[in-house]
Amino acid sequence: DHVSKARVHGLWPQVPPYGNSQCLPPSGSHQPLDVATACYAKDLCLQSHEWCKHGTCSGASDPHDYVRQTCSLASGVLEILNSHPHSGLEVQTQAVR
Repeated sequence: DHVSKARVHGLWPQVPPYGNSQCLPPSGSHQPLDVATACYAKDLCLQSHEWCKHGTCSGASDPHDYVRQTCSLASGVLEILNSHPHSGLEVQTQAVR
């Protein structure tokens, strides 16, 4: 399966054993995600998986807040990566910070 555009896979806290971030559970609604966003290539299954696996420790107030924050943080990176989707572009870390 070929993906024609870069998309978000996930954003998660670096909790043990991968880091030393504290797990911060959601403070708001636990209403399930019902709309897939463009930054996840409209893949509601992946988006829901990322919330359940990682977002519930991210400090986001609810699933929609987690997706909003993830897509906002990824927007600049996705713009760079998708500006030349077939060029074999190599992006330096400094360009996306």
